[in-house]
Amino acid sequence: SNRLALTGSPSTVTCFSSRCHPRGRTSNVAVWSWSRYSFAPLENASIALTDSARRYEKALASGKGRIVGNAAALRALNAKLRQAEPQLTDAAGLPNRPWYRHLLYAPGFYTGYSVKTVPAVREGIEQGHYAVAETEIVRVAQALTRLASLLDSASSDLERLAR
Repeated sequence: SNRLALTGSPSTVTCFSSRCHPRGRTSNVAVWSWSRYSFAPLENASIALTDSARRYEKALASGKGRIVGNAAALRALNAKLRQAEPQLTDAAGLPNRPWYRHLLYAPGFYTGYSVKTVPAVREGIEQGHYAVAETEIVRVAQALTRLASLLDSASSDLERLAR
């Protein structure tokens, strides 16, 4: 497996954008370690989401002509895509804020209105609540995996139209 040791601020650790894994990387064996944390679930979910997004872009490009002329298929695709954002929420909410359910961004618990990305993981690390951080890494990974599954389903729909 690939091992990437991260150093620096917690914001460096919680990053899972394209800056954290170069385009074209499809390995699902990456392991991130930083202190006592395993970011493998988050990294693997991020890679899966990137792969799913690429598949969707390809399916959309090849099926665009057929979906534009098919109002029912376009409505069904749009209805499915409207479910993308809810995949990134959890009914249990965030630690200390069960009313705030989005797992990728939220106002900081200690900073008020200033937004935090991947708030429960980041705040768990910042506050030294290691068990919370580990649990939240898994919850965020599950949310990204749900979104990847939704995109894969939309891609399958588009690929069927393109045949």
